[in-house]
Amino acid sequence: MSEPDRKPEGYAYYRTSGAWQELRHSREAQQYSRELLNPKLRDPHYLVLRERQRLFSQFAQGLPERGLKVLDVGGRLQPFRPLIEARLALYVAIDPVLEGLLDVVAVGEGIPFPAETFDLVICTQVLPYVSDPRRVLSEIHRVLKSRASLFLSAPAMLPRYHDMRWCFMPDGLRLLLSSFSEVRIVPEGGSIAGVLRSTNLFLDTFIRSQRLKRLVAYTIFPMMNLGGLLLDRFSGQRTEFTTNYTCIARK
Repeated sequence: MSEPDRKPEGYAYYRTSGAWQELRHSREAQQYSRELLNPKLRDPHYLVLRERQRLFSQFAQGLPERGLKVLDVGGRLQPFRPLIEARLALYVAIDPVLEGLLDVVAVGEGIPFPAETFDLVICTQVLPYVSDPRRVLSEIHRVLKSRASLFLSAPAMLPRYHDMRWCFMPDGLRLLLSSFSEVRIVPEGGSIAGVLRSTNLFLDTFIRSQRLKRLVAYTIFPMMNLGGLLLDRFSGQRTEFTTNYTCIARK
């Protein structure tokens, strides 16, 4: 069966017709994946996407050179896969709906693989949508090999999308990841970058005219993003307005 017969119950995201149609085909998913890995300056999410790519690239340097078995939870897009492709023995992506680049239909609360199967689990921007974040992270911990790693990202502040349920602070993430032996939580930008990214999202959300939205995308968004890159150094250690966090954890 190349496409699901029906939308899954209990996931409002997939009951939204636009979201359901957006990534039904792998060609569109591959294009979107490339844009997530290499965001353009006109992308309102540019500041966090660029920082997350930098963090993953840095993290990947410490991964095994070959034979890497990877699970991507919520992996309809897999933007980081090209950065580790040459090292892979196995790459499996799960999500509740068979669409995009997905391999297995499953939810994070019930990962259908034996314990200690994977060298790496990737779980980016997924926790806001799950019903039980603690259960998802327990399942991820279970399927990771001893001393294997989790690369996770989660929002602290974000406009509500579809059936989004949760946002996360560093202390909350540490509690959720308490079963891991090592946890590092890194802000995806400081307070200045957070404020500028939030301004981008506000404009992108509330501007309805497609002509005006396009104008803003080619003028204001690039200025905001460049300003974030140049000015965020003045945030110092201030992260009160950080909008997203990356977590790197070792079992």
